[in-house]
Amino acid sequence: MRRLLQLRSAFAILIACVQLDCGALRDAGDAEKAAAKAASMQSKGPEGDGPPATRIVSGSLRSIFQHDDGATEDVLDTQYITPDTILYPDGNGSFVSQPLAIDPDGNFSVPGVPRGTYYLKSSTLFGTFSSNGFVIGTFVGLAPLDADTPDLTAFIHGRANAAAPTAETQVSLNVSGLDPWASRDNLFIVTAQSFTSRAPTRAQRPADGGTEAALNFSWFEAFDGVAGNLPDAQQGDSTYFYQVHSRPMANGVDVALADRFAGPVAFTVPDGATVSTSVALQPAPLDRSAGTGAALSKFAAIVPEMNPAASLTADPESLAVPFAFSKIFAVPGPLAFPDGQAFGVAPRVREASYNYPTVDQDTDFGTLHYGGFLDPLYQDAREFVFGASLVLTAEDGTQMGFNPGYLVVAPPDSLPDVIEPELTPVRHPRIQGKDAFAPQSGVGLTPTLSWKEPRRGKPSSYVVQINMISAPASDDTVIAIQARVYKATSFTVPPGLLVPGKTYNASITAIQTDEDENRPFRAGLPIIQVDAMTNTFTP
Repeated sequence: MRRLLQLRSAFAILIACVQLDCGALRDAGDAEKAAAKAASMQSKGPEGDGPPATRIVSGSLRSIFQHDDGATEDVLDTQYITPDTILYPDGNGSFVSQPLAIDPDGNFSVPGVPRGTYYLKSSTLFGTFSSNGFVIGTFVGLAPLDADTPDLTAFIHGRANAAAPTAETQVSLNVSGLDPWASRDNLFIVTAQSFTSRAPTRAQRPADGGTEAALNFSWFEAFDGVAGNLPDAQQGDSTYFYQVHSRPMANGVDVALADRFAGPVAFTVPDGATVSTSVALQPAPLDRSAGTGAALSKFAAIVPEMNPAASLTADPESLAVPFAFSKIFAVPGPLAFPDGQAFGVAPRVREASYNYPTVDQDTDFGTLHYGGFLDPLYQDAREFVFGASLVLTAEDGTQMGFNPGYLVVAPPDSLPDVIEPELTPVRHPRIQGKDAFAPQSGVGLTPTLSWKEPRRGKPSSYVVQINMISAPASDDTVIAIQARVYKATSFTVPPGLLVPGKTYNASITAIQTDEDENRPFRAGLPIIQVDAMTNTFTP
């Protein structure tokens, strides 16, 4: 379940990273010699006095899984995105790169690391869209740390042995008590402890207007974009079935509302089997409430601070389309740092969602009533997202669309009825000291991005993401780099990541949340983030 916690811009993707070629940073033999020399100085400062010049950095890649009943498992967890390399300054303006040797218990130890910030690096394949269609490359994530022994545990609600099917698995579901089925409705199955979220109506849909249905579907085909593990009642899993139904609100806008449910029920789907079950949905209490207002004119007013060329008009080729929407969802387990589940692998229960009809006019649909059908294990969160439109062009003619924007996620009762900006974008972004809102060339392969603090709000950190706009040569090409920045307003790209002759841009996202730079796999609510996005640059 591990992922390098990006605390991303709402418009960025999961972090990842490739194994850097040590030769691109320094000769591999030189790196080993430098590390050995540093280790020999472990106990003495520059002249043998004062604090050690270097130290041993060690860590353990483990996850704490919390079950529905509160019991926990502390287990090795390296099956997902795992740091593979440590990078640290060599004192000469470059970096030493060392692979992480992780033992069978998930532990590592690296001698000779200078005091100050170092990076854990991890990697995965990554997909995005451009004018060339769907593009696949490599995403490089850099997690900055400065502790000798950082806390690399993740806190996850669920059981560690939850698993997806390995063979074709079929479900025959008879459901009654539906609200008269509408074209945009959906039926979901969610089991918190097994990381299960399925949407059978994406495989087979009830008849429009129907209040019952017999659905026969493949577990694989009921994909809804998140976890698809198999629930097992014998292991204590509790399952909910719920219908998300379109209901009218003010101004001719519909809300997708979870208004019928069944659960919790004992529901087991064995791997490779065909199972049958029947559920009768009942009305959800809808006894909770939240505001729906958004001061969209104020969000529109900060768009020029995101990028002077950003627009509230859709790109003619639909590479970037502005938007504003809100959601209320529930997740199992805590919301607050350090054990928050809102951005973890736990499935979300979609309690309510709606789009705003414009992106620049203040809108308020009044009080929204929702939820009330989940047990106390689940905690509610309200999410508001605003995005502008920006399209940039590379040297090879490739165009890529971006949505610089604003995100807030928090418990509903902690937010005002009408949401407005509490954090503004960083100011005066620069690359190699030059205006980053203007196209720049010749910035080098290790440029420094810098900025000034926002005029409103107090960021706890920043996320810098560099995107290759040009067409990549292969899947191994690094097309995105993401790094967290604490206690600083600049970031220097390590060697070996940018490609000569290619065109890039960068987003600098201000983050306001509770966090700890030496607990990179932990998160919590509330969180606010807002983007500033540069123009193009070439090395």
